[in-house]
Amino acid sequence: GVTDDPDTMYYETQNMTPIAFKTDKFELVESGWQRTVDPKDELQNGYGYTGYSVTWAVLKDKTTGEIFAVTTTHGLAVSGDAAVAKRAEVVDNIVKLVKETIVAKHSCPVLCVGDYNTTEKNDDYKVFANDGAFSDARYVAERGYAATGTTHGTNSDVGSLEVSGTAENAIDHIFVTGDVDVIRHRLATSTEAVHATDHFMVYVDIAVGE
Repeated sequence: GVTDDPDTMYYETQNMTPIAFKTDKFELVESGWQRTVDPKDELQNGYGYTGYSVTWAVLKDKTTGEIFAVTTTHGLAVSGDAAVAKRAEVVDNIVKLVKETIVAKHSCPVLCVGDYNTTEKNDDYKVFANDGAFSDARYVAERGYAATGTTHGTNSDVGSLEVSGTAENAIDHIFVTGDVDVIRHRLATSTEAVHATDHFMVYVDIAVGE
């Protein structure tokens, strides 16, 4: 429902973070897409990026009736203090979206997923980590701990890929908040998954509600 606007660069075609879900399993309750910072920001335009945005969806399990939400974003892949500060601004706005729009209206668990392009040592990651309401799924998962989530190159031979024993270089994260249990947190390392993207895709199995 976003109207194209050349002044604010709100174009549906510039939403690079869509959410896909199984329509036979989930009912779409509400969704949205919005900018998280000024799309004409000098830092991101200098990188040739189409603008920071976040896509979100509130979903209802057709079998159990449980409701949960997902947000997704893609962080600017630029190093330096200015980039960290800009990504921190983005994450702060996502936190506000979750608390003030999604949870305030639907009182449901939320999963904030994405290629944040930042590691645990950076202040932008710590916006989530220090908030108190959010947990990194990799650390609260009951099993299947994924040690890393770094890029690997699209043409890598799956047989040569090794999952590191450390999480310090992971840039893909799933943060959770609310009444949700993370049963498993894993990396997709099958041949099909590896060749579908230049990242090890991260996935979680969750239980919502009682």
